Formats: sequence, C-alpha cells, structure tokens
Amino acid sequence: MESTLGASQLIYTASMICVPDTVINNVQGHLFSFLWNNRKEKIERKVMYQPLSEGGINFINFRTMVKSLCLAWIQRLLTSLLAEVSHDVNETSASREAANKFL
Repeated sequence: MESTLGASQLIYTASMICVPDTVINNVQGHLFSFLWNNRKEKIERKVMYQPLSEGGINFINFRTMVKSLCLAWIQRLLTSLLAEVSHDVNETSASREAANKFL
C-alpha cells in the first residue's frame, strides 16, 4: 500500500530537499491516518514497520527513509570530493614529473 504513487512522489521529493521534522511528522501522521481510515490506531507503529515475517506489514517509515536519503547524498558528496582531490594530486604529480624532465 505504501508503495503507491503518492508515497513514491513524497520519497522522490524528499530525496531532493532537506525535509524538516515537522513535515516528516505530518507526512507520517497522514500515512497512518490513511491506513487506519482516520480511526484510532490499534497496533503500535513500531510493529507496523516490521517485516511480514516478524508480524508487521512492512509499512514505510518516512523518517528513516528521509534520513537514509540524506546519508546517500553525503556519501555521494564525499565520493565526489575524494575523486576531485585524487585528480588534483595526480595532476600535481604529473606536473612535477614533467618539470623534472626539463631540469
């Protein structure tokens, strides 16, 4: 259910921007309201997040999803920076070798 078009669009948007906690709480509340048809929740949320094999329904934890997307961006940034530094170091080494040939 949570992998419907609406949830997919929320996750895609969250992957592009910094999402405040108030928005995360709001989205998570709306997802559970939809699940329970605006009635009182009968099962704890932490149980709902669990996989089927552990008694849950594998319901989306929007907070965890947003945080993991932020970590993925940090990983991409660090990988990019390391590649750039490595390129600069190699370029500097090549320049030194070329200068040494002329001396």
